Amino acid sequence: MRYIFVFVLPVVAATVLFYASFGMRQEAHRASADVLVLVLSEEADAGLKLQKMIENGVPPVFQRLRILAFGAMICAAGVASLAIPMEYSIKRQIDMMTAMVAGFCVAKEVIGFSFFNWLDFWKSMIPCLALAAFVVWLRPAIRNMRNNAT
Repeated sequence: MRYIFVFVLPVVAATVLFYASFGMRQEAHRASADVLVLVLSEEADAGLKLQKMIENGVPPVFQRLRILAFGAMICAAGVASLAIPMEYSIKRQIDMMTAMVAGFCVAKEVIGFSFFNWLDFWKSMIPCLALAAFVVWLRPAIRNMRNNAT
């Protein structure tokens, strides 16, 4: 049952992110449409407008969406790693972390993290995996320190 929870939690987090960021995604689509209109436009000043948009950099909505997605990934990884029992063997803990990664991959493909390309997705997964491994390792260490102190 825990395997299913650890697998499904990233998908649930991605679904919540997908529906909660609806307004920002609309704004991002409008910004993308503006760029496409300028690229395909035959107006004389379209090139200048496009150059000005490029000089201004990425619209802030894209950065906000990335930060929101990264935060959702970190939170989901932290909660999923807390669901991994301390009593499990290292192999079972790694298996559960693998199920969590598979859940993130399904979430990326199906619904929530679709605006990440795969490279950015894996770059965002590195801190998530580090956090999960740290939590899985730290909980028994703290319990042992507490038991040794008493």
